[in-house]
Amino acid sequence: MKHLIGKTIKGFKFNSKNIAYDKQMDNYIEKIGVISGVGKNYVRAEFEVHNDYVSYSYPLPQALKHIVEEHPQRGDEVLVWDIDENKAVPRIFLAYIERAMYPLQVVNGGCEKDYKNGNHFDTDRFKFYKPIPQKTKLTYQQIADKFGVDVNDLEVEIWIDL
Repeated sequence: MKHLIGKTIKGFKFNSKNIAYDKQMDNYIEKIGVISGVGKNYVRAEFEVHNDYVSYSYPLPQALKHIVEEHPQRGDEVLVWDIDENKAVPRIFLAYIERAMYPLQVVNGGCEKDYKNGNHFDTDRFKFYKPIPQKTKLTYQQIADKFGVDVNDLEVEIWIDL
């Protein structure tokens, strides 16, 4: 089962006679972590939190159902980070290397143009990733319909947080 080390897993709630469920684990349900250890009847998963990591044990049979097998495709843009998810940066995904401490191989920031043009480029590695959130495009008519107003009576203010 050592082959599980380095794989990503989604946190989940469980009942087990052998593994204690800590109430703090509720904060990591459906969050992506990395398996850092495997025992006879458990896996140990690390999750990023406030510039640090926490790790929790999950029962092995149930954990197998929560391993994330799908990873981005080469060339996909993802948000990556090592310690603080709030400081995630966009990078072009190259590969996911199982069992590596930093399993994500990405195009180094500033080298995207070289990569896209088929030139030599630098790479970097990270521990965690997530898809870049998709923006929702709405028409003025859709907004007016949502709020039950005539589109001609609609005034939209745009707020940008810097």
